[in-house]
Amino acid sequence: MMRRCENAGTRPTVVSEPPTADMLDARWRLRRDAAPRVERFAGRDTYVLEDRRERRFYQLGEAEFTLLESLDGRRTLAEAIAITATNLGTSAFREEEAKSVIRWAWQRDLLMSADEDEAVVDEASNTASQISDSNSGRRPTNLFFQRIPLRLPPSVLTSGTFLLGWLFSLGGFLTWLTVVSTSVYLLANDWSAFLHDSGHVLLGDSWLWLGATWVGLKVFHEACHAVACKRLGGDVHQFGFAWLVFMPVAYVDVTSSWRMTSKWRRAAVAAAGMYGELLLAALAIWLRHVSHSPVVDRWTCQAILLASVSTLIFNANPLMRFDGYYILADLAEIPNLYSIAPRRLANFARRVLFGPSANDGAADPDESLARRTAILGYAISAWVWRIFVSASIMFALAFWLRGLGVLLAVFAAATWLLLPALRTTRSIAARLWVSPVQRWNFVVRGTVLFGVPGCVMMFAPWPLADRAPGYVEFSPPTYVRVQTAGFLREVLVSDGQQIQVGQVLARLENEPLAAEIVALEIDIAQTEIRARLRFQEEDLAAYQVELAKLDAFRERLAEKRDEAEKLSIRATAAGTLIAPRLQSRRDAFVPRGEELAVIGDPDRKEFRILVPQDDLEVFTDRVGQELTLIVNGREQPIETARLEQIRPRGVVQAEHPG
Repeated sequence: MMRRCENAGTRPTVVSEPPTADMLDARWRLRRDAAPRVERFAGRDTYVLEDRRERRFYQLGEAEFTLLESLDGRRTLAEAIAITATNLGTSAFREEEAKSVIRWAWQRDLLMSADEDEAVVDEASNTASQISDSNSGRRPTNLFFQRIPLRLPPSVLTSGTFLLGWLFSLGGFLTWLTVVSTSVYLLANDWSAFLHDSGHVLLGDSWLWLGATWVGLKVFHEACHAVACKRLGGDVHQFGFAWLVFMPVAYVDVTSSWRMTSKWRRAAVAAAGMYGELLLAALAIWLRHVSHSPVVDRWTCQAILLASVSTLIFNANPLMRFDGYYILADLAEIPNLYSIAPRRLANFARRVLFGPSANDGAADPDESLARRTAILGYAISAWVWRIFVSASIMFALAFWLRGLGVLLAVFAAATWLLLPALRTTRSIAARLWVSPVQRWNFVVRGTVLFGVPGCVMMFAPWPLADRAPGYVEFSPPTYVRVQTAGFLREVLVSDGQQIQVGQVLARLENEPLAAEIVALEIDIAQTEIRARLRFQEEDLAAYQVELAKLDAFRERLAEKRDEAEKLSIRATAAGTLIAPRLQSRRDAFVPRGEELAVIGDPDRKEFRILVPQDDLEVFTDRVGQELTLIVNGREQPIETARLEQIRPRGVVQAEHPG
């Protein structure tokens, strides 16, 4: 989903000049399809200007709105400024500020001079707008984000509204609630099998199914946005596809939802995609419940994960400019939160580092402290999240695409991290060069904020320096390992159960081994028959050969039967069984030698730690001394542990990190 609303207070520093010699004596008027109106945001009047031809919305301040509204084609700009001053008093524009507003509106084609023929201007502007729309998003301005816009025919939107519009009614919501709630119950009853299938969604050719399912879900997601926007009073003229870090996504332009005066309607349009995908996830759960096909089970598992977990993680996240952000911005009544928050954070950082004189745009004085704090907190959270996502994408590119991925990761680092850092450095250098006061504030405050903590971290004793990870283990442990490979069909014990020697813990299935045993039994029977025939024929040489074959077959059969016997895994010691993941591995293939569980005496345990090479000397000096153990799940640390010995080994992770 895409939605645009520009704040008139965010103007470019260089704008085109209106074609007039004296702006103050010129007579301007708003275009007929530029419709201003007043709305309530955060308990105050906010002014919105809708450009119906370009399908754009602009949020205006009271002074900008009053000035533009007073331009009727008969008054000069000077007269409009006078009227604004009369109506607003000290809040009105000065002459240069008014000229700046006119330049801003002229650049966006919102104004025209009184002597222009609007029909001719509209025809030329419509032609230019169509060319701009057709070329919009086609220029490769960003290697990691390419948009391909397409025009949405009204008939397609009408058909989609006919098919899906009922979802966005009271009856549709009650149906949605019934289907989703019952599917949650079904999934809870089938949770173990679902977890097992979810571990195999990426095996084999599942990537193809996963990609096709992803594209289908995202197209349906955006269709729900479009239908909800149409049904709730908006319109949709553009949809398209985009490549987000080489991943295909669909989008629709629902900017017209700003026409809705209710913030709840706008939030409903933003939530419509997730609303629709959760319904598909619920239907997939129902399909999984009534189907008994492994192929259908695997595909529905993919659809459930993509339409629920993936959608909620990404689309519902308000820190990214997806559905969750628009919902938050609508309900908090901050239309341009994503652009306002970084400016607030930058302004706060300037005040902290350079002093109050570096304030480059204070917040509204009527804005509450709680609201300012919330916006600043959002800015910090979004900044941290953006860094995390950028780093994750770079590591993923380098890992999955190898050589080319490393180059792309370097390019991404330069684009997302290095260039912003250089711009910030240049801005700081400019301030330090121009203002001695800010230079002094930067030195003092920077030293206090960064220098002192840095020195403390570098030179002060660090209480966590002598820590090392480890794990608790029985002393001695008895490992239960698979001696014959097979599929785990039965699990007869549970984690934490008391086990006796010889008790069957689990049973595996190996059909090739069973078939080989049957084949050997047949070979033995045939060889016995041939041996008797040779004996009756008194062919002693052939009889001896058959006996030798018979001995070999019997020896192999004994070996295979021994292997088959070991498919029943038995305990070789008594004690407590530790196997937290055994139940979840049911029906999975287990190779020979793999560890399934550990048996030991709960009263006899030891703690093994993995000491880095750099800390080896520190721990070697403490052999025989008491250490403090912090164990997950225990409220109090163990103070009576003693370090018994250090055994250098060439490993970089614990043997049993789980």
